[in-house]
Amino acid sequence: HVFSDARYASDAEKDAAWEEIKKAEIAEYAKSDAVKVFELNGVRGWLNSEERVSIRRAVADKAAVGRDTVSVYVSGQGFNMTPAKAEEILAAVEVYASDCYDVTENHKAAVDALTTPAEVEAYDYAAGYPQPLQFAV
Repeated sequence: HVFSDARYASDAEKDAAWEEIKKAEIAEYAKSDAVKVFELNGVRGWLNSEERVSIRRAVADKAAVGRDTVSVYVSGQGFNMTPAKAEEILAAVEVYASDCYDVTENHKAAVDALTTPAEVEAYDYAAGYPQPLQFAV
């Protein structure tokens, strides 16, 4: 990134701009398939929060009426499993998503604590994320 010094009234303004750019990069990385991904029987995909809640509700309802098998869809492919296995996978993905969120927020706070544009530019926001989950059914 190249900044023209003429665009900023002060060094503090320029430093804040660097921080905002780095935070935008952090947010973009956190939404990427480098972070938001898991594998089910080798199929890579992601379920957003709304999808996870909806699927968990459906799994619980199907279990409540005595269904022995439920389907969970990842990247358009359906996987049949017991309600207990579906709940286990969905709970693990929920915890993984929460852990990733924590890492993202910690990265943003770390950038706020940096004092020079060089430190901000060099900051490795890809570090510290948990390994994507892998499941088999």
